[in-house]
Amino acid sequence: MTTSKRKQTSISKRSVKLQKIKFKKSWKYNIVMIVDGIELDPNNLPKHIAIIMDGNKRWAQENSVSVMRGHREGLERVIESLGVCEELGISVLTLFAFSTENWKRSSKEISGLLKLFKYFFDREFKNLKK
Repeated sequence: MTTSKRKQTSISKRSVKLQKIKFKKSWKYNIVMIVDGIELDPNNLPKHIAIIMDGNKRWAQENSVSVMRGHREGLERVIESLGVCEELGISVLTLFAFSTENWKRSSKEISGLLKLFKYFFDREFKNLKK
């Protein structure tokens, strides 16, 4: 995703509150929670945001859904974040999605996660600008 020829959006012309990207009130471990509600100066937006995915399994357990559903929901929030970054002109997004600790999970969950990552990357790659 690059911004070299990005056209200005109405968002960049005014002060931005990231609370507009609060995805779901029930998403307790929201990836944007650390910046939710912070007022940003449109003339001084970050060029790089890092997302650390955490809490998908806890969210799934608290909402009585499968762990894989929790992981899918988490990845959908990342995809939504890509759109927000694009809209705000944030050109670099780093995603930390799988730590060495994750290798201690069941082989079924690891396999499911890797398949899920591949599915999302294949699906979304075409939407990224070069």
